[in-house]
Amino acid sequence: MRIGYVANDFLLDGDKLRPGGCSYYRCMLPRNTVKGHKTEFGPPAFTAELGFGVRTAKEQAKFGFDVIVLKMLMDRWIPKYMQIAQSLGQKIIVDVDDHYDGLHEANQAYDKTDPSKNKITNREHYRAVIQQADLLTVSTPFLEEYYRPLVNEVRMVRNGINPNQFMPRKHRSRKPVLGWAGAMGWRSNDAETARPWLNEVPERA
Repeated sequence: MRIGYVANDFLLDGDKLRPGGCSYYRCMLPRNTVKGHKTEFGPPAFTAELGFGVRTAKEQAKFGFDVIVLKMLMDRWIPKYMQIAQSLGQKIIVDVDDHYDGLHEANQAYDKTDPSKNKITNREHYRAVIQQADLLTVSTPFLEEYYRPLVNEVRMVRNGINPNQFMPRKHRSRKPVLGWAGAMGWRSNDAETARPWLNEVPERA
């Protein structure tokens, strides 16, 4: 079986495509655990004859996938492309790890995906993409419960990490310093929500 993981969350670094945070944790890490199947990972490509494919850094594309995993594609033409791909026999999984219907207005994504401000790429198109999926994967119990009435099948796949990226914790005499990895403008008060809990963590924890 050939499986393609596609997302728009990439940066071009020389002749290589570097995944952003969403596509790294929700596409690249899961892809690395797949055994016994051929997998590809990159930005989406599409033709009416071959369905969805995966673009490479050199603006070439690979096709012939049995399963396609779509991550955060919310352009208005995606649902139609999905119908064509499914008619060709491709099974399409859509992965969701953000609650776009519940975005806080302070979140940058609120305006960027507002249907009244962005006619091409918005959360209404994204809902149609989600409902068109053969299978929906989500990252939390809340998202599983929220989307279950809207889709044929939903599975929860928790976020994972790559342990090799983390150094062993060194014991220090001073208080620990906690860092936030990610752009705060894309969060919906996550850090503020965590603050009361962090205040309860024992100093030596």
